[in-house]
Amino acid sequence: MFPHFYRQTRSLHMSFTYHVLGYYYYYYVSLQGYKLQAWRHNPSSSSSQSDSALPPRPAATVTVAPDLLNPLSEQTSVIDGLRPWTAYNITVLCFTSPGDGVSSPPELVRTHQVREQIVQL
Repeated sequence: MFPHFYRQTRSLHMSFTYHVLGYYYYYYVSLQGYKLQAWRHNPSSSSSQSDSALPPRPAATVTVAPDLLNPLSEQTSVIDGLRPWTAYNITVLCFTSPGDGVSSPPELVRTHQVREQIVQL
């Protein structure tokens, strides 16, 4: 379920298009939605955890409700609040009322650099 397309719209956010799962009930648990997460490190590597007892947190998370009218459609979401010229590992996961599902493998992307513009007064 990883986004098969992402498009850089500005230096501070990205747009992702992805296919969703084709079911909303699995073992009588209803699908609540999807989470797109941007990590500053690789969330699947154990070396990225610091010495603190707190688990690492994503730099940005977008929660998306499923499209109940067209469950097999593509969905597009935007992750805002990113830093310019920064590498992020993007993951997608489903969540239900009991909790989060398994994340997709991380995909490394980089935001664009902010270019200075000269303004004449």
